[in-house]
Formats: sequence, C-alpha cells, structure tokens
Amino acid sequence: MLAELVRHCPGALVALASAEALPLPTASVDAVLVGQAWHWFSYERALAEVRRVIRPGGWLGLTWNASDPQAHWEQQLEELDPDSAYRNNAGPGAERIPGLSQLVVEEATFRWHEDITAQSLAARLATHSAYIMMPADLRASRLAAAGAIVAAEAARRGTAALSFGLATYCARVRL
Repeated sequence: MLAELVRHCPGALVALASAEALPLPTASVDAVLVGQAWHWFSYERALAEVRRVIRPGGWLGLTWNASDPQAHWEQQLEELDPDSAYRNNAGPGAERIPGLSQLVVEEATFRWHEDITAQSLAARLATHSAYIMMPADLRASRLAAAGAIVAAEAARRGTAALSFGLATYCARVRL
C-alpha cells in the first residue's frame, strides 16, 4: 500500500512506523487516518500518540470494510470467515470501537456491492490476516469452501459473477 501511495502521490511524506510511535512532531497534523488497522494497535498507546501529534481540535478518522450479508449464500460465507466475530463486534457504534468508547464519535456507514467470482473472493480472502495466520491446510479448506459457495450460487443463477454485499464503516473522533 505504501508503494501505491508513493506512486499516486509522489509528493506525500511517507514513513514506516507503528501507531504507538509516530515519527511526527507534537501538534503537527490536523488529522490521523487509519484504514482497516485500528484492531492491530495497542489502543491506549496509539490513542496517546495520536493525541500527541494532532493539533488542538484535530480529528482521528477510522475506516474499515466488512461483509454485509443479506442473501443466504453471503451468510454461509460469513459463517466460514474467522474474522466475522470481530466484525460483528466492530460494526457501527462507538462502544464497539476498542479504546474509543468514552470519546465523542461521529459515524457513517456506506453500503456497496462488489462483483465477485469464486476465484476473486478466494484471492481476496487469502490476503486477510486471519487467513494468513491459519495453518496452511485449514486455510486451503476454508478458501476452497468459500469458493465453492460462490461457484454454486453463480451456477444456480447462471452467471459468472455475483454481487457481494459490503459495508464501509467510518468513525470520526474529535481529540
């Protein structure tokens, strides 16, 4: 992702660092934005570091994507997903955002769809941390099962791809 940022925004200041030790001066930025990663941080340490680098009145912005299962086949996929328990607890609602439940949070949810095939879904799921951390045999069987669900539903409908429901959750915290 860093390479993509540099490619698309060559003037951007980039640095590799942890959320708990940002290489920025105190009170130097108006916002800190976190995409798909808040759950990886030590919340107390990361929040203290964000507060350090943000100017008075600044914002912490969080976004994350999750499946938004409506159809039966999407619910079957959700049952296979090792991250579904986390996501079910990390949807909208400030009380569900670890480390931020006592802060003022503005939220928005954006529902959208992505056309997927059995192969494209398996390829995407294989990049998710919960799958990466699985033993290889379990990962292979879960990915195959997910692909089989999509392939069966696509065959039932007579289509090559399915419209897969997703939601992007956004939270903005004034610090």
